[in-house]
Amino acid sequence: MAKDETILSPKLDIVFKMLFGNENNKDILKAFLSDILDIPEEELHNIRIKNPEIEPTSINEKFYKAEP
Repeated sequence: MAKDETILSPKLDIVFKMLFGNENNKDILKAFLSDILDIPEEELHNIRIKNPEIEPTSINEKFYKAEP
C-alpha cells in the first residue's frame, strides 16, 4: 500500500453503501449475503438494489446523501 492510500472501514455508513448498495458491486453483495445467511451463492437469484438511501424519520437522525 502506498503512503498516500487510506483504508476505510466498511463500518462507516457511506463506505458500506458504496460497497453493498452499488449495482457495480452486486457480486460483493451476493457473497456477503451468502455468508451471513449461510445460503450458497448459486441459490441467490434476482438480487435488486432499489434504493440504498434510507431517509431519517426525525431531524436528529443521520442522513447521508450520495453525490451523483
